[in-house]
Amino acid sequence: MPDNAYFESKQIYNTIRSFTEQIKILSNQKHSIGLLPVQSREGIKALEKMIAGFKMEIVKLEKKLLQVFQLWQPEQVKNISSVMSIGKRATAMLIVATQGLKNTLWHRHMVSFAGLSPVQKSSGTSIKGHPMISRQSGKILRDVVYTCRQAGMCHECKEK
Repeated sequence: MPDNAYFESKQIYNTIRSFTEQIKILSNQKHSIGLLPVQSREGIKALEKMIAGFKMEIVKLEKKLLQVFQLWQPEQVKNISSVMSIGKRATAMLIVATQGLKNTLWHRHMVSFAGLSPVQKSSGTSIKGHPMISRQSGKILRDVVYTCRQAGMCHECKEK
């Protein structure tokens, strides 16, 4: 059974993700109102107020999440955050999704767990298609790991 800190951090992370989605929805709604010939100032102000409220709550929740991680997995936070292209939310996602990297001993385990390991589909002696990622994990974890990898590659290209 995972620690209580795991459940608390997972709930906080999911709330942050939910608030981020709500901000995106409200921003799109505000943009669509701006495109109309007649715009309601009260409606736009209400949307801006809600967006600002969500952003403030996200900041508070991120601070609380960092506190929980510092008590639960301080070494993991330090190690994962030291990677150049991994930010606060990606660090939180990796720790929450893997329960503090509890079952991933080597980098190959993490790649496989994230669904990024290459596979080649075959049947008998015929090989169908070219190698591609397995996509066996959740989409969110795979996207986070893949995005961090891409950002790291872009940063390396700029340094050279």
